[in-house]
Formats: sequence, structure tokens, C-alpha cells
Amino acid sequence: MIIEIKDGAQARAEREAAEATARADDRSTTASRPSSDSASDPFGKENYRRMKALLKERVSERRFKHSKGVAKTARMLARVYGYPNPEQARMAGLVHDWDKRYVGQAARDRVVELGVDIDPTIVESMPWLLHGPTGAEVLRREFPELGEDVFQAVARHTSGAIGMTDLDMIVFTADLIEPNRTFKDVEPVREAVGKGSLEDLFFTAFKAIFANLVENNRMLHPDMVEIWNHYSVRQPGAQKGRLSSSPDPKLEN
Repeated sequence: MIIEIKDGAQARAEREAAEATARADDRSTTASRPSSDSASDPFGKENYRRMKALLKERVSERRFKHSKGVAKTARMLARVYGYPNPEQARMAGLVHDWDKRYVGQAARDRVVELGVDIDPTIVESMPWLLHGPTGAEVLRREFPELGEDVFQAVARHTSGAIGMTDLDMIVFTADLIEPNRTFKDVEPVREAVGKGSLEDLFFTAFKAIFANLVENNRMLHPDMVEIWNHYSVRQPGAQKGRLSSSPDPKLEN
């Protein structure tokens, strides 16, 4: 056995470091433990602060800023469109990128670790879309008080789905138009807020993303064309389709 001899200063320094680590562990345990407030009102101020503190430890500063922007925008959209629980929308917006720190192979490994059922093509070819479903699963296990509506909105925010709920559409759109977004097609979506139905706004956001992916030769989620067809024919004045034997007048000349 080797006995290491330490002077008083070294011993004090190590003791203080150990105490600091213990305090940090205590804070982490306390923060992750559901409080009475989170149980009675999972979308109240106390639980929102708790989830925000936990999120800050999981993601980059840039991602944290984005998530706060999505939370604020989701609550705004909920109020504009009469969604009954704006604070629930704010929470869903805050946690939508809960698993965003996992990228590439780490995101694929996360799918296996959690046992999430995802199309293998997406797992292999589009790992940047995996953080929605895996984040939803982690939140479901660790914070069940948030509820299935929130978990579904988190899972669907990356690519959308047929049969989007109001909360799904709010989070999807808020993710696109929150104040820190600066890409060229975002302003028309922002300007559409409040000028039609929530579904109209969602479709405008989905269309902007769809067009951007095509323009930049990016891969599309396999379901995106089906989602496009489903919602496009629901738009006011939409072309409902044409029999194959009926020519398109634009193509005759």
C-alpha cells in the first residue's frame, strides 16, 4: 500500500473540491426530482424554471437561446389561435430539442438505447431527424407529468405528420419562426400569423421547409410528400386533383 502524504493546503483544496462536487450533485438531484408544483401544475412557473435549468445543462448556449425563443413563440401562437393552455405550449416549445446534443452515430445509438421504433432508412440516412422521437421518449420516461400531448409535439416537430394536433402545429411552426431564425423564407411565415387558421399557418411553414429542402438538394423524410398531399388539398381554393385522362391546359402547348 502506498500512502500519499499531503500538506494542509492540498488537503483543504481537495476537500473543498469534493464538497463543491457534492453540492452540484445535490442540486442536480433536486432539480430533476419532481416537486409538488410540477405534480399539481407541470406547466407552472416553478416547473418551467426547473426544466429550463435542466435544458441548459444539456444543450449548447446557441441551442438554449433557440429553445427559449421557441417557447416564447409557442405561447404567443397559442394565444393568437385560442389554444386553451398557452403555458403547456410554452413548455412543449422549451423542451422540443431535448435530445439535440446527440448527432450522427450518437443519435443512431440513442434510438437503439431507448428502443424507439423508427424507420431504419431514417435512422441510417437522416440522423438529424432522430432527436424529436428520442427526445420525446426520454421526456416520457423522466417527466411523465408533462403528458402525451407534449411528447407527441416534440416527436413530430422535425418532419410533421398527417393528423397534426393544434399543439403539434404550434410547436412545429414556432420552431421555424422564433426570433433567432434568419433564413430567407422565414418572414412570409411570420407575416402569416393570425391571417388564417392555425392549419393554414402550419401548411405555410411546412411549405417553406419543403421548398428549402428541395432547393438545396436535401433529403426529404419519406412521409413528407404524403403530408404535403394531405394538407395541400385542404387549403382554400386548392386544386383537388385531375383524372389522368384530363389534360393539364398548361402542358398542351
